[in-house]
Amino acid sequence: MLQFLLGFTFGTMVGMYLAQNCDISHLAKELGEIKKDLDAKKKPPSHEMGSQTTFWIF
Repeated sequence: MLQFLLGFTFGTMVGMYLAQNCDISHLAKELGEIKKDLDAKKKPPSHEMGSQTTFWIF
């Protein structure tokens, strides 16, 4: 319970700081780029394995 409260409080403080001191449209663009990078890393190359079963390593 204490860990949740500390994490929630820290997240709230960081959110308030970002909302006051950063350009939100720029922040949204950065988050979009990060999401694209993560999605690209999740997708396996389709040309290497062909019709064989692909195994995911997490």
